Amino acid sequence: MVDLYNVSWLAIIIGTVLGFVLGWLWYSPVLFVKKWAEGIGANMEETGQPPIDAMITQFLGMFLLAWVVALFADSGQYVVILLIVLTFLSLQYANNTFVGKSMYAKMTEAGYIAASTVIMIIVQMVL
Repeated sequence: MVDLYNVSWLAIIIGTVLGFVLGWLWYSPVLFVKKWAEGIGANMEETGQPPIDAMITQFLGMFLLAWVVALFADSGQYVVILLIVLTFLSLQYANNTFVGKSMYAKMTEAGYIAASTVIMIIVQMVL
C-alpha cells in the first residue's frame, strides 16, 4: 500500500513551483500563447488580468501532480506515473476535442502536462 505522507515534501514543493513557473513560460509570448490562444478561440489582449481562480486551480493541480509523482518515483514505479499521466492526457484530449480546440492547442496543453511531469520526476531523483 502506498504511504501518502512518507514522501519528500521539499521535492513536492519545488516540483509544484517549477511546474507552475513552466506554465507561465509555456503560455507566454516567449513560447506558445499566440497560436494556442487562436486554437482555443481566445483573444489574449482582451482578457487583461489572468483569471485568479484558474491560477489557483492550476497551482493546486501542479501540487497534486507533484504529490502523485512523489508517491511512485521514490520506489521507481515510473510506469505507474506514465499510466496516470496518459490517463489524464487522454481525458483532457477528449474534452478538448468536444469543445473544438485546435490540434495545436490540444498538443500544447498535453505538452505542458508532460513537461511538468518530467520536471517533477527529475526533482524527485535529485532530492
